[in-house]
Amino acid sequence: MKPLHAFSIAFLLPMTVLTVVGIAAATAIPKGTDREVRFDPSPVALPATDDDDDDEHAKDKDGLHHHMEALQSGMKEMRRMLGKPDQKDALIALTTRLAASAQACIGKLPEQEAPLADAVAQAEWRIGYQRRMVEVLDTLLQLELATYKDDVDATKALYKKLGEQKQSGHDAYQAE
Repeated sequence: MKPLHAFSIAFLLPMTVLTVVGIAAATAIPKGTDREVRFDPSPVALPATDDDDDDEHAKDKDGLHHHMEALQSGMKEMRRMLGKPDQKDALIALTTRLAASAQACIGKLPEQEAPLADAVAQAEWRIGYQRRMVEVLDTLLQLELATYKDDVDATKALYKKLGEQKQSGHDAYQAE
């Protein structure tokens, strides 16, 4: 037996058989058997920064600022995922975490530039803020559903709507 024949029988034939078996196994997996994404109600974790030493910020990890920062960083991350089919599961998981942060923001009020003396004006201000956060939550839930349906145009439109809601909310409620 020639050395080339011995080499091909000993090494190349088993590799060819393994490759064919691997391709057959990979194509036999039924569609729609992706790993299930479980709901994670925890907000998006923020990276540690130098200004975390601030006593008020360090004490209040569950405060409004923390959740708003989670929404901000999540939207930046989301922008990179839009329109990429291989990022669908990650986008759904991110959207559920952002929805949990938005839901937590509903009960936490931002600081006012000047406290309102009138009880009716104070109630209007509080209710207006909470209604805006409910709209953000609803938009995130719609975005999650559009992602499940693989509707790329709708996810991009809803992402743009989130950006508009963020801008108008900051204009109305963010203290200068």
